[in-house]
Amino acid sequence: MNSNKKPTWKMLSFINQHYTELFPETRIINHKFYNRYFWHKEIPAMTTEEFRSHFRVQRKSFSLLASLLQERYYHPNAQGGRPQYPCDFALGIFIWRISNKATCREIAQQFGVPRSAVVNITTTMTNLIITHLGHVMQLPTTEDLWREKAKIYTGYQFNNNRMQYPVGAIDGSHIPIKPPQLEHHPEAYFNRLGYHSVVLMALVDRTGLFMAINVGRPGCLTDATVFDWSEMSKQIPKAMPAEHYIVGDSGFGLDYWLMVPVKETRTLDEKEEFYNTVHASNRNIIERSFGLLKGRFRKLQYIDMNNLAKLAALIKATILIYNFLLIEKDYNNQEWYYDDEEKSDEDPIPADPFTLYFELAEHQQFNEQNSNYTNFIYNNTQRMNMASWGRYIKLARENVINSVWELNSH
Repeated sequence: MNSNKKPTWKMLSFINQHYTELFPETRIINHKFYNRYFWHKEIPAMTTEEFRSHFRVQRKSFSLLASLLQERYYHPNAQGGRPQYPCDFALGIFIWRISNKATCREIAQQFGVPRSAVVNITTTMTNLIITHLGHVMQLPTTEDLWREKAKIYTGYQFNNNRMQYPVGAIDGSHIPIKPPQLEHHPEAYFNRLGYHSVVLMALVDRTGLFMAINVGRPGCLTDATVFDWSEMSKQIPKAMPAEHYIVGDSGFGLDYWLMVPVKETRTLDEKEEFYNTVHASNRNIIERSFGLLKGRFRKLQYIDMNNLAKLAALIKATILIYNFLLIEKDYNNQEWYYDDEEKSDEDPIPADPFTLYFELAEHQQFNEQNSNYTNFIYNNTQRMNMASWGRYIKLARENVINSVWELNSH
């Protein structure tokens, strides 16, 4: 009796959804059957060293990071009726992308997802990490916090390497990128070393932890220009205690809170030469931090993204993960160190301010912190004229030079 009954729409829908899964050889050309054998079988079978070698993180750190992001995670990629990807799976794709030089197409084939899913997951995880992991990279906002950084710095010093009250090191590094599109003025991103890049300006403490960054400026700009235009240069001195300072190379301008080497435009005396040597030794931590960052997350050695805003956000998210791993004592492998800092004596290409159409919004706390707090030294220097200010900063460096001479044997 029921044999003559026509199939209902529910039955037709069921057959349409599951027929190609039961008989994959009959599926249409545009329908792909994705196999995630790599994620479900090969990765769990990896040893601890193999997992860390590929993902640049320990399993424990990866699980902890996934659990922290799980509560806030939502990926609305439901094209074709597919459910959203699990948080640990999406994080695995993101970590794999920043840890290796593989393209989106190669990652998609590796993890068994569409290429568009890799792009969407990267955007989703980048925004999630920046929003909910920003607490691992904060600029000190009070004098007490800066003094804690100074104690950490002096704790790592040895004989003939001592400086009084340094709190951090500042420098810039070029992140190689593919040439931007014509409407984005690619000539502005061509640096003096001969390739396209964006500048990563960073301040680190003595442990190599990033305290503040500015990323996204074109590679044609000098480090001093990027730093002067960044928000961190305006916020650092507002809470800096007396006699405390950060160290930077000769490309930066001298200030009472920023100590640079004495330029060899004249014959230096014995104290000044010794100060330059000690200064270079204390400043080395920022160069090492860049090398370990690029060596651990190899995507920063060359980023092939068209959207410059998403590119800068990816760099920021990568640094947040880097800080998270250092805080969790998931330290770098010394073999990962990457040295790409080529030196050039050529003059940089003059910057055209009209081409600077983009700058990634810096940490939200930059617009809020120190708003009601300025120390006496900061207020006093703001009222100085140029001549008085010049004499003041030179006297500040002379005091540091004398203290370095007295603290060390020579």
